[in-house]
Amino acid sequence: MARDLEKEKQDKKGENIVHQFLERHFYNLTKDFKRYFDVEHQVNGIDTSFTIGGVEYRCDEKAAIDYRNYLKTFCLELSFLNRKNELTEGWLLNDNQQNNSYIFVWVDKTKNEQLTNENEILNAEIALVMKDDIMKYLEKKGWTKDKLRIKANNIRNNNDTSFGNISEHGLKFSFSTKLPEQPINVLLTREIYESFPHTIYRKIKTFNNNEK
Repeated sequence: MARDLEKEKQDKKGENIVHQFLERHFYNLTKDFKRYFDVEHQVNGIDTSFTIGGVEYRCDEKAAIDYRNYLKTFCLELSFLNRKNELTEGWLLNDNQQNNSYIFVWVDKTKNEQLTNENEILNAEIALVMKDDIMKYLEKKGWTKDKLRIKANNIRNNNDTSFGNISEHGLKFSFSTKLPEQPINVLLTREIYESFPHTIYRKIKTFNNNEK
């Protein structure tokens, strides 16, 4: 499946807008904040570093820009196809990445359909989640990294469609065959991320609901 270069360009622009939004509404409350653009940090899964309450975070930012108003989950990537159409391990399972945390951003409401700047984000929720908390939760549900790798392989190559459901299993799997990357993910709800012992959760509203 051919990649949509214009869509990739729009996605990159959206990511940069979310970066600016976070710096204005979240990172301004942290200490020792740095954003990294160099290849080494990016390859190692580190977009930002900062300190909150004496805890040092090396953070990978993830934003749900295309699914506004209704997205209740956030995807954890298990595998995907890279630009050479090669099977590649997803960021959740990649042991080479050196981040210790993720920021998940749900963009719930925007002033316009097409984002042009951070001021157009009206409602958003942010979960700063420790990587260890995610893995401990998955392991309690019976999903170690090795089992997740096997599951992703079975979904991709053996037509395994037993994706499960969150209400019964506390998670579910997905396979997005319509995307060129064809990612396989495991999904958790906002409430699950918020329940983790070290999560910092923020609801950000930048306008008055009575104002239009």
